[in-house]
This record gives sequence, C-alpha cells and structure tokens, in this order.
Amino acid sequence: MRPEQRKALVGHVRRAYDISQRRACWSLRVSRTSIRYESVRLPQDGLSMRIREITEGRTTWESRRVHVLLLREGWHVNHKRVRRLYRLEGLNLRTKSPRRRKSIAPRPLRAKASHRDERWSMLDHGLHERSTSRRPSHSCVDGGRSTAKRRGRAKIPSPSTPFIFARLSVRFRSCHPANGGSNQ
Repeated sequence: MRPEQRKALVGHVRRAYDISQRRACWSLRVSRTSIRYESVRLPQDGLSMRIREITEGRTTWESRRVHVLLLREGWHVNHKRVRRLYRLEGLNLRTKSPRRRKSIAPRPLRAKASHRDERWSMLDHGLHERSTSRRPSHSCVDGGRSTAKRRGRAKIPSPSTPFIFARLSVRFRSCHPANGGSNQ
C-alpha cells in the first residue's frame, strides 16, 4: 500500500470512528511518522506531461526508451524518476500471457468404457510394464550387452521382496524366544 493510500485510510478511520490519529495509526498498524510526513519534492508536472506526450504516439515504448529520448531532448533526469512517473501515469505495458496453442480441429470425444480395461493409453501400457517387471527395461545400444558384461563382471540380481521377508522372519524367530526361537 502506498503512503498516500495509508494517509487516506487513516483519515477515513479517524472520521468514521471519531478517534485520534494516534489510535487510528495503532489500530491499522501504521507508523505515525509516515502519516505526518510532508513531502518536500518539487512537483514534476512538466516532466510527467512530456512523458505522456511521448507515449501517446508510441504506445509500445517502455520507460527506458522514453528516458533515452528525454536525455536527447535535454532533460537531465534519472532513469529511476522516469520509471516512477511512467508508472504513476499508468503507462506500464502489460506483459501478455503466452497464448495457449489450440488445435485447429477439436479433439473427437471418446466413447465411454463399457467394462474394465477396455481402453489403454501409452501411459497405462508403460506403467503396466514397470509394475510387472522388477526393473525398468532400458534399451541397449551395443547389441544387448549390459555394462557389467562389458567390464567382465557378472550381473548379480537383486533379491526379491518375498525372499527378504522370509530371510528376516527366520532371523527374527531365531533371536526372540517368545516367537518360537532360542535366545542366542
């Protein structure tokens, strides 16, 4: 919120509730010094009028190009001041959101499935393959030889989940006498 807007809000609250400036600032969590501050800046009416004139004919120009033109015309003004006045005049160029690419012909409606697994998509097929195999399949460029075979090492298959659970349950029973094992 800009300081001018805060001042107006505090003034409105003071009039509406008939309270002091101190209490209005406290209730709105606004610093009293920012409300009491009086600007000592000289008015920039001539510069803002010139910026407005420049941008009337050149609607696509932004504040940087306006600043360069002002410097060429002999205005000794900072680029930050030009940008502030440009924004206060409401001349900001709106950044356009990118258009979504739309297909020329609308996509045909699909018929609803009458029973389970009637339609498959490529995504479903890929997920099905991954869920039925232990490891995802990768295509090899070198004629099907894996990296381990090329390096002279044998590929060790990872143990399956049922094998791990069976192994853990045997070890658990052997360590805990309450579950039928002896304490070692």
